[in-house]
Amino acid sequence: MLVEEKFAALHLSGTAGCPTLTELDFNWLGLQGKGLDRFTEALQQSASAKTLTALYISHNLLYDDGCAALANLLRARTEISFVQAGDNSISAEGIKVVGSALEVNRKLLTLEIPRNEVPPRPAPQRPSALTLRAPAAPRPRGCCVPR
Repeated sequence: MLVEEKFAALHLSGTAGCPTLTELDFNWLGLQGKGLDRFTEALQQSASAKTLTALYISHNLLYDDGCAALANLLRARTEISFVQAGDNSISAEGIKVVGSALEVNRKLLTLEIPRNEVPPRPAPQRPSALTLRAPAAPRPRGCCVPR
């Protein structure tokens, strides 16, 4: 098991007794595509994650291959309405893969993807309810996942 997978598993195991988990902050964990894939598989099976509405996965190493795992998660957990995935070296092709999940997940309203390799304007096929925006200010640390 990769180090990144161990971090993700450790963080996810800490949510087992949290019946109202609404946000997960996996920023700066060094997750790569494969690690995100393992994490999303576990999250799809987690009863605690049924209330998950926001996912923070910025400043990792997802690249385009991690976008398939994110798209699968968005299809399985249709309650997710906010994803922050900046600084992951994701190209327009990776965003198209994530966008394909919007056929199933109609609640995703915000996909923050600053400082990636995406075009400056949204593609015309994106639903009008989806907004792309830069984060206004950093969130306070330690407020989302019980420790």
